[in-house]
Amino acid sequence: MACLRSGDAQPVKRLGPMISLVALTFLLVAPRSASAQSGPERDAAALAAMQSSVAAMGGANGWSAIQDWTITGQVSTSGSGQQANFTWIGAGVEFHIETDTNSTSSMFLSGHGSPARVINGTVSNLNYFMDRANPPLYLPGICLTQELNNQQLTILYMGTTTVNGVPAIQVQVTDNSDAQGTLVTPHSWYFNAATLLPLQVTPRLPPNENPSNYSNGSLTFGQFTTTSGLVVPSQITLANGSLATKSFAVTSTTFNTGVAQSEFNPPQGGGQ
Repeated sequence: MACLRSGDAQPVKRLGPMISLVALTFLLVAPRSASAQSGPERDAAALAAMQSSVAAMGGANGWSAIQDWTITGQVSTSGSGQQANFTWIGAGVEFHIETDTNSTSSMFLSGHGSPARVINGTVSNLNYFMDRANPPLYLPGICLTQELNNQQLTILYMGTTTVNGVPAIQVQVTDNSDAQGTLVTPHSWYFNAATLLPLQVTPRLPPNENPSNYSNGSLTFGQFTTTSGLVVPSQITLANGSLATKSFAVTSTTFNTGVAQSEFNPPQGGGQ
């Protein structure tokens, strides 16, 4: 497969005829059929909304071809005036989340199932559920594609609502295969009812010490652009309860550059 690299980000073009909220609601309230099937409940209506969103962001074939990604930009924290550079690297379920200031380098690594945090070279091992609680929600096309392909997940249509005044469709996703999954994996997607682009996702954010002490967070998406034929958000806002809000401005997104698996492991010999 030929490598894809991002070109200059271009404004998103019109996505074709808008789907009316009335028509879509009529479609989505069809009777559930999952009760007649074995395994987790997966509403046909919810799956249709997720599939439509993936189509609006470039299509299932395009997103399924993505093997790895690297996203860079700047992050600012509300009320502090602080700014830092961030780098998000991913491949499948593996992740490398890094923030760098003039004085501090902070990394959160999946570690192939053994997650760790690294602050200025000092490694702290984390509980396994911290890996599980962090799918690539910041890249909706990838995350939705992964969730559609994961038959272990419960996917439910929750109805229509509004997000920041915009009519939206809500779909809830959970891994209920065990008690830990039920605690840390639930999240809701909110899709723009007209364009089907994701407006927001609301995950649980557990601390490393106890997954049941999670807070409810939100990632809000804006300013979608097209990169290598795929639609990605270039503005992302993270809210976490009473903590300061973080605003991420994406400056570069690249796909399929051959990210090494070592990117997801903590440095050898780091202090603990």
